[in-house]
Amino acid sequence: CDPGFTATTDHTRESVPLLALGQNVKPGNLGTLSGFDTVAATVLEALLLSAPEKSIAKEILYAP
Repeated sequence: CDPGFTATTDHTRESVPLLALGQNVKPGNLGTLSGFDTVAATVLEALLLSAPEKSIAKEILYAP
């Protein structure tokens, strides 16, 4: 939330960079992703807990 935006009490949407680091991470730029649920889905898949639809693990990780 942007505390300087006082026109309403609604949450603001800010762009936040996603940085992935590791031996199995592919280099590249994924552009703008939609929502934190993409990050959560990717973490779940990387931990082998599930493979949610919004996961980008296949785009950022080399196959084991």
